[in-house]
Amino acid sequence: MSSTVMRCLVCARVRHWYPGRMFAGGRILLEGRRPMSQKKGSHPLLIAAAALAGLGGLGGALGWARYVEPRRLDVSYWEVPLGGLPIGQELSLLHLTDLHVRRLALSPKQILTALGPRALACRLVCLTGDFCDRPGEVEDVRRVLTPLLHAMAMQDERPVTALAVWGNHDVRTGVDQLEPVLSSLGVRVLDNTAVPVGPIWVAGVGDLGTKGARLEKAVAAVPPGEPFLLLSHNPAIFARAAAVGVPLTLAGHTHGGQVRIPGLSAAWGRRIPYRSGWYRSGNRALYVNRGLGMTWAPVRLGAPPEAAVFRLVH
Repeated sequence: MSSTVMRCLVCARVRHWYPGRMFAGGRILLEGRRPMSQKKGSHPLLIAAAALAGLGGLGGALGWARYVEPRRLDVSYWEVPLGGLPIGQELSLLHLTDLHVRRLALSPKQILTALGPRALACRLVCLTGDFCDRPGEVEDVRRVLTPLLHAMAMQDERPVTALAVWGNHDVRTGVDQLEPVLSSLGVRVLDNTAVPVGPIWVAGVGDLGTKGARLEKAVAAVPPGEPFLLLSHNPAIFARAAAVGVPLTLAGHTHGGQVRIPGLSAAWGRRIPYRSGWYRSGNRALYVNRGLGMTWAPVRLGAPPEAAVFRLVH
């Protein structure tokens, strides 16, 4: 592959617009546990198959997985009717997860360019954990988040609310080192509690994998009858969340499998039945974001990085 072509591919990004409505709090247009389909011809597994077939077999696929796909930020947009929202009120939020700053192939400038004005105009940003992997990386978290939060603040006169929950890598890193950095940036960590944001409440739980999640405590912090959603790093909490009446859960952790070769199992998140996209249980919904960074190896194949924008409406 020529250096010119490689440079073009590395700079490329994918933006999807999903015109269908995803219903939470009464009507969910999903079947079983299968994610909703993406635009025809743009599914990550199709791109992975093309990389394997058209870029020189294994060598081309490795090059794609190392240098191209980790930089193809996929921005998805969803309109979600949330039960309990008053008529005429709505809220747009930006969901980011799994920065893993040591293995984040995207620069802050590339992230801002891919997000664009529409995503940056969201007045709520939800960060669902795994900011970094080692204690020495906490200042890199500041380096990545500062331009994002500044750009969001400059996009609109209304204040930006930034909320976060811990992931398993954060707990191993030491939340006592991470929390001061996030707090200095105006990011509030929801550790098994809930706060009001405009017309809704946002609840957040600690990391399920490290036994920090107290779901009932977080949900109990929401006043009865108020519309709300849940932030959780680990999507495996979904069955419990649906059972206690959480209408919408946003999660990460799986990286969408990170390496998904057509016909083979994903390399990451195999033990979790919720890999990426939408899932349902009765009239409750879960969205699993593929995240921005990488873990265990600096590669992505069939699971490009993602940022998700949700417009919550009546």
